[in-house]
Amino acid sequence: MARLAPLTIAEVDAAVRTWRSDLAADPGRSAVELRSQLRELHDLLLRTTAVEVEPRETLDLVAGVIATIGVDAIDRLPTRPRIVFRLLYAERVAAAWQVLLDNAAGVVDTGAFRRTLARSPLRLCVEAPAVFAQLPGFRDPRYDAPDSCYDVTDRTRLRAQLEEIEVDPADGMVRFAGWATVDLLGSSADDSVRVLLADHGREVAVAAIRVRRSDRRAWAGWSAAVDVRDVTGIDVGRWGLSIEVDHEGVVGVADLGADSSDLARVTALDSVDVGDRAVRWDTSGSRWRLIVKDRRARGR
Repeated sequence: MARLAPLTIAEVDAAVRTWRSDLAADPGRSAVELRSQLRELHDLLLRTTAVEVEPRETLDLVAGVIATIGVDAIDRLPTRPRIVFRLLYAERVAAAWQVLLDNAAGVVDTGAFRRTLARSPLRLCVEAPAVFAQLPGFRDPRYDAPDSCYDVTDRTRLRAQLEEIEVDPADGMVRFAGWATVDLLGSSADDSVRVLLADHGREVAVAAIRVRRSDRRAWAGWSAAVDVRDVTGIDVGRWGLSIEVDHEGVVGVADLGADSSDLARVTALDSVDVGDRAVRWDTSGSRWRLIVKDRRARGR
């Protein structure tokens, strides 16, 4: 299987100049179009890595184009291209070239298509609450590249799914289970996980436990139990559900409900009596609500 087919420096320069002219001719292009063209530009630059000599003039030319675009479009790109263009925007051309060389590793041509072979996971430097990609040039005094170029903190979004819910009339417990993981960082048995319930300024945090899974999410599983008999503060109300994960000091919060399993959705159709309380669910929003009512009250 061949490596990504190279282009000559002259071919890349011509393509970049054409791209710059097109940009000047249509400054009102949409963010989606601009992002697509930036990805194409990154692919062009990957093809220069076959020469194995830093094409300084070409990179300076690209940096000049990037300077006219600004960081907003750059920051919407996938992590690796984003860091290349951030470095070029900061005029750290040598560091950008080293990242391009790293990005090109494993990229091959398969006839009419391009594919990326499996890479090692992106190495990260966690300095909570900040997270940095440890790509070439990061804190390397030879390149004097700003840490901000490698900052990927905004990519550490918490993703979660509610997979199971159960209301037990015998002990008054509402049990939840699912998975939650922080993008880029993954999950660990040492994570601190809490289910948060909020109702008009009232908030109750219930500790959850990490659960080992048999699928690729490994330690992303979690389970928690809430007592709806007012033992933990879950009184009558409409309690919105969310989950909080602290992974190595990086904290993420996500609503629970919008991404739910079929099992959880079916279970949420039922109303269950628990002693003097009635428990049901509001699943109409992105964050499900646990509705607890007093059965003795008028208008039950």
